[in-house]
Amino acid sequence: MEARAGQVIQVEFLTDTHRIIGNLLTGELRLTDLLNFGTLDDPIVLEEVSTTPIENPSAEPLVRDFAQINRDAIALGVPHEPPTTPQDRQRIRPFEYIEKAKYEVLVSVPPFAVNGYLHLAKQADVRTALATLKQTFVPLTGARAVYTPQPEIRWSSEVIIINRRRAQIFWPPRR
Repeated sequence: MEARAGQVIQVEFLTDTHRIIGNLLTGELRLTDLLNFGTLDDPIVLEEVSTTPIENPSAEPLVRDFAQINRDAIALGVPHEPPTTPQDRQRIRPFEYIEKAKYEVLVSVPPFAVNGYLHLAKQADVRTALATLKQTFVPLTGARAVYTPQPEIRWSSEVIIINRRRAQIFWPPRR
């Protein structure tokens, strides 16, 4: 699905202690691209926000008109937008699109464990790609996240974006 200028999507950010849901103006960018645009010093501003403690998801949410979130506080991001297809991405950014292969990974981003698929250029060596990856925020598809202190608290989404700077371990599968 092609993003439109001024497009607003609902997003969910998970920090060490809070689950924050709100609306974000993305313009023509995917959430991953928006998070990687600028610097970690540039905050993200959500509109129509509700926040609950991670360890108590049934708690009464704190609701506000807007909230400013420091990028480095974001452990995981979950875009609630229609996923784009490879054909959409090629049409939207024809000079940036390359065909990719997916690799299953398990990532520790305390206090979360996330497994899903990392997409890399088809010819890429996973070990080299992980060592040279420049983006701070990296999307995993077909992803599942678990809050490790309380494993019954889980998320599943077509895309979960991890903050690579906070990731402690990437476990690709054995060859």
